[in-house]
Amino acid sequence: MARHPEIFLVVTAIFIIFLGRYGTSLQAKTITEPPKEPKRFFPSFSPVLDLPYGNLEPVVNILEKDRFIFVMYYAPWCAKSMTMRWEFQKAAKFMQNQVKFIGINCWWPEGSCRKRYKFVMFPVLYAYFSQLDGYRYLGSASAEYMVKFLEDLTYPLSLLHTQDEVVDVVAKYDTAVVAYFGFNTSPQPPGYLQYYYASMRSVEHDPYQVMKYCVITQFNLASVYNLTNISDIVLMRSSNTSLKFPSDANYTSSYIVSWVLQNRQKPVIKWITPLGVKSLTLSRQISLGPSLVLFTPINQLFDINIYIHMLKNIALHFTSDCVNDTSFSSNTIINSYQLYSLNTLQKYNDIVSVCNQLKKQSLSKVYSAKCCVTLANQSSSKNVCEVCHHKQSFSPILPSSSNCAIDVKLHTSILPTKTLQDIDAKICHNSRQNYNTNEHSSFCCETCAENKMTIESEAFNKNGRRRTDRYVYQNLELLPLRLCKRLTLQKLQGLYTVPDLPDFDIPSNFTNLGCKQNRSLGFYAIDSMHHSLFAKRLGVDMERLAVLPTAVIIDREAEEHYILKENFTATNVVSFIVNFTIGRLRRALLSHEPVVNTCTEDDMCIAELTSQTFQQYINRQHQDVVVLVYAPWCGFCTSVNHLYLSLAKYFKTNTNIVFTRIDGDSNDLPWEYTVEQYPTIMFFPANRKSDSVVYPESVPYTLSNLVRFILKHSTFKLRTEAAVSVCTKTCIQRNREYAQRMAYLLKQRLNRLRTRLRLITRSTTDYVEYAVSVLSEKIQKLSTQLETVNRFYQYLQKTHHQIEYSQLAKFIVS
Repeated sequence: MARHPEIFLVVTAIFIIFLGRYGTSLQAKTITEPPKEPKRFFPSFSPVLDLPYGNLEPVVNILEKDRFIFVMYYAPWCAKSMTMRWEFQKAAKFMQNQVKFIGINCWWPEGSCRKRYKFVMFPVLYAYFSQLDGYRYLGSASAEYMVKFLEDLTYPLSLLHTQDEVVDVVAKYDTAVVAYFGFNTSPQPPGYLQYYYASMRSVEHDPYQVMKYCVITQFNLASVYNLTNISDIVLMRSSNTSLKFPSDANYTSSYIVSWVLQNRQKPVIKWITPLGVKSLTLSRQISLGPSLVLFTPINQLFDINIYIHMLKNIALHFTSDCVNDTSFSSNTIINSYQLYSLNTLQKYNDIVSVCNQLKKQSLSKVYSAKCCVTLANQSSSKNVCEVCHHKQSFSPILPSSSNCAIDVKLHTSILPTKTLQDIDAKICHNSRQNYNTNEHSSFCCETCAENKMTIESEAFNKNGRRRTDRYVYQNLELLPLRLCKRLTLQKLQGLYTVPDLPDFDIPSNFTNLGCKQNRSLGFYAIDSMHHSLFAKRLGVDMERLAVLPTAVIIDREAEEHYILKENFTATNVVSFIVNFTIGRLRRALLSHEPVVNTCTEDDMCIAELTSQTFQQYINRQHQDVVVLVYAPWCGFCTSVNHLYLSLAKYFKTNTNIVFTRIDGDSNDLPWEYTVEQYPTIMFFPANRKSDSVVYPESVPYTLSNLVRFILKHSTFKLRTEAAVSVCTKTCIQRNREYAQRMAYLLKQRLNRLRTRLRLITRSTTDYVEYAVSVLSEKIQKLSTQLETVNRFYQYLQKTHHQIEYSQLAKFIVS
């Protein structure tokens, strides 16, 4: 080795490589458990296509066949994903024949979804149309909102035939985008596709109050609104002039949407729907000025929101004729909207009546349908099998080829063999899934000379219109069934229905009130079914809100809000608004329910105040009142609460002081008592309530500092009682020594004064009489003090149990 060091180095390197590869002690050990295999997030019987492994390839393949798909990117551990799963499934069942619903596990690390998309929150919902970019859904996590969003995307345009229809659209939506396209010369006029995409993109921007896009195909009607050329666009506004799209602008969907959003009119009633996360949605609106907010359930399936119709009618009257230069008169818009509200309610009642009749007719019939898929062995003329899914229902089953998209692997899993060659001819197997007696699957095989792969579907009613006339069939025959399905979903979601007619009776002196008094007032609506927390935070009675809607006026500049206590009628709301404009409303104070005092005499209790009992306690003239203002979310308030309880125990025997506390976050205080931070201790002295003081911010919160703060601002009687109540055996012994020492000093002073008095009386000066009178008065006072100290000393000579503290207090006072 010494002669050949290179051999030693080579051997050493080989040994290290061998040890690193095969030595267990040097190999890196796995310290993390590999992820478990993902499971289905949606049930097997769900109409949602579940992709638990996060593959995106099936989505691309489906998008090539289906026009619309709705995708939910979820994480299986996410609570919001679990909650939205059931609403997503309801919407999928309702739109089963129109939109394909897909759920993708975008948390599985091996999936292509996790590798491609980096979502920061779950779930994320997107609607995809053909090969375009997705439209993100930012609405509420409810099935009815999803259905409304998808229907607006599916049918984003409306065709207008008459001027009355144009006025109705503007009155309903406040702003309408109208374009002229002539379909006589071309099946797709220039610019139509971009206009169509713009209408869809507008739905994504605001899924609650969709900006309505319309099309006019008649030149005579288009010329009335200055639409003279093909693809001309005009923005019609109910309380402003119409605006025409610039002819030299880029005719693209993105530019059309931005132009519309920039020039749109603010809705007469703005729907406020927070996203469920921290946002300034409500704050931005109420910061614009005084706002009237209506808390009411909103029905997205049928526009029978009568209370919103009533409030919009009131708002139209409130701002009537404020702008002179408008394309539509105020009376025209008001009359058109009232007629629309009444017609909508009448149509809804007709739908309910028709569906009830269909339900009675269908109860005596059983509708059945089956969907079959034929499988054949391509290498043999034998063993041709048929997989069928049978379904029975008391309501007509909609015939659609999409119903035949059955899972062959799932239905063939009942077979004991895996291949068609192993199956004997003329056998049948039946199975029921999920214990559903109305559905079952069958797998039957027989010998056949020809191999054909077919998909066929049968429905109960075979005498209907031809399947080739699909538009006529679906819109004329299936429309009642779809409307009845909407009623079923409405009942399932517990949506609000109002059978009564709206109240449109507005006093004549209310019209144009906002312009006459130059007082602006914004009108807003919030769905109380999904966002009742805002109403609760404003102090609205939640039990009453569950039955009737409630209106609240918020004046952010004055930091006040007012609640409508009466029933929501046109007369009461008008009176509510009039009283606000003239300043007659009384500010509403947020107050929790009074806490019942269950304390006994032996317990140490602190009274819990509310906005209703606050003034009652602090105005007790003959008692000192201490108030601790805290908040449940304040961490430092917890430690101060313990000190505050000890402080109350310190003054437990004192009857002239009361300790209270109030939750400042849940109870509004009058402006003169509003605090800027938590915790805050306020002291209201007896007989001097106007001299209330606040515990200084610069002084630390300690028990000694709190006692010193109370004694400094309290009455002399309270200080005396406090001194007596805390006097222990050691205190009494010290007072004995103090009384004995004080008596000795008083005797010495009396002896000196008497000596001086004798000397002065012998003097012959002019001021002898005056000096004698002064010394005599001092001697008398000292004699009285000495007598008191002696009696006090004799009283303290008793045992500790024989001392009466009331008598001791009298000695201290004297």
